[in-house]
Amino acid sequence: MAEKRTKEEIEELLQRYRARGTIRRRAFCEREAVALPTLDHYLRRRAKPGVHLARVKIASEAATGRFALLLANGHRIECAATELTRLILAAEQA
Repeated sequence: MAEKRTKEEIEELLQRYRARGTIRRRAFCEREAVALPTLDHYLRRRAKPGVHLARVKIASEAATGRFALLLANGHRIECAATELTRLILAAEQA
């Protein structure tokens, strides 16, 4: 079994792939000694946006019937709790 490529090696391979010019994928893979499905896997994985989770702290304040979300860039999204429920239901049906 071949050795696992590091993240750096994969990134370098993808950079060479992007700069390959008119060489077809199969020829590129043969030249680089990488299986075509492996290259496809790297390309798909690179195309997917990463999922990032953030820890949130819920403050127990008096109920105002409003929902506020403070983003990392300082922007604040605020709406009525009933509107939030409607937005969530619409998003789940999309």
